[in-house]
Amino acid sequence: MPAAIKIGTSYNEITPREHKVIEVVGNIQKDTQIPIITHCDKGTMGIEQVNLLCENGANVNKICLSHVDLKEDVDYLEKICELGANISFDHVGRHLDDQDSKAVSIIRTLINDGFSNQICLAGDMGRKKYFKSYDGKPGLSYILSDFKERLLMDISIEDFDKMVQKNPIRILDWDM
Repeated sequence: MPAAIKIGTSYNEITPREHKVIEVVGNIQKDTQIPIITHCDKGTMGIEQVNLLCENGANVNKICLSHVDLKEDVDYLEKICELGANISFDHVGRHLDDQDSKAVSIIRTLINDGFSNQICLAGDMGRKKYFKSYDGKPGLSYILSDFKERLLMDISIEDFDKMVQKNPIRILDWDM
């Protein structure tokens, strides 16, 4: 059995094929409780994904949308969280010149507005240019070192631990 089902949609649209896949995945999740991780191209179509998955029986608490931080739009992210879905900040480390200050600001706002149980932190860093071993930046340790240090100036250690441990465990646990 898979740990999660991954689906994705195109930039600013859900194509007919993607629509069909989302319908199927919503029904599979309803029957199996397998968590769903989604790809939101450039952060778009998150609300539409959640609505379509739920219309087809998916448990909103077991949906986590990836790449939605790319839009850098706190209102959009709050709307997704208000629906009950989870969001993944997975593009941290891309704005090192300002220490990811926009991401920090948005995360702080989301936490202050009561969404700390719906945020995950991840490093979508599959390219060599992100690995220190290839003279890249920021490196795989960035979230647990420099970014953590920066975040802890604005949020609690408990909220940080939720984003990197407790929330992902809850989302991926089929029995919770």
